[in-house]
Amino acid sequence: NDIIRDELVRDYQHLHPENVVPPKSGIVLERIVYNHRAHLSDAKGAHAQRRFVPPAEANADPGSKPVEWTIPEVSAVIEGGSVIALTGAGAAGKTTFLRILGRQLFPTKGFLVYPGRWQVRFLDTASSQMFFRGTLIANLRFGNTIEHEETEIIELCRLMGVSQKILGRSGMQTQVMLNGSNLSTTDKVLLTVVRALLSSVDLLLLSNLLDIVGEEKAINVLNVLKTFVNHRRVDCLTKENASRGRFRKRKTVVVSTKLAPLEQACSMKLHLGEVEVDETAGRKEDMDI
Repeated sequence: NDIIRDELVRDYQHLHPENVVPPKSGIVLERIVYNHRAHLSDAKGAHAQRRFVPPAEANADPGSKPVEWTIPEVSAVIEGGSVIALTGAGAAGKTTFLRILGRQLFPTKGFLVYPGRWQVRFLDTASSQMFFRGTLIANLRFGNTIEHEETEIIELCRLMGVSQKILGRSGMQTQVMLNGSNLSTTDKVLLTVVRALLSSVDLLLLSNLLDIVGEEKAINVLNVLKTFVNHRRVDCLTKENASRGRFRKRKTVVVSTKLAPLEQACSMKLHLGEVEVDETAGRKEDMDI
């Protein structure tokens, strides 16, 4: 992946010598196109067709139903320091677009340029199942570059709205079962976001994750993320803030959601719109992006 990414950057710099310096706090998308066609077995059902299926998992049986993930040509600059709602009709490619931003997928055509040393986290419903057997604090600290104080982590969990059933009984020493099977769905989602914030994330991508917890808790989480973006830090993580000093990178959060109040509460909106034919110009135009 590093080799492919380096080749993409070199190609981009060759075509655009004026943009050889990556942006300091945003993402440049230049003529991004993504097309993927896979075959899924009828036995998997309609629900399975809605999840992402890598080519290696695709069933090449010609009798199976083809499923396509398509992103039309997109050029944009996503500046840092914003909480962005990603909107669009069903099957508009919102999750695929987030996966491209999260570097889980490479575009079929076009280029992406990121700021240097950006920590990126892509979270979806599958991410909320990623817990191993052990204490809660061990799960939350997993992969962190800074060993946050237990009191700081508890305060962040409290701000996120994690249930007192967890925080009040054994606290961070609560034993977690595999896949978090002994935790509620809401707590698993909230703890997943907590773990991302503890990992010094710069670009946080949430794919319909907050829809699971309900409108009230989702708005609360969004308010915490807004403060995180505005202050360029999580205020209660004093140990990390002291180590970073005054020089902190701008943060960005992109949320795809079906909750209208959550969408409206974001500071910006990025809409994946329908492509229509402009007969007078004789070419296709994207009405929104």
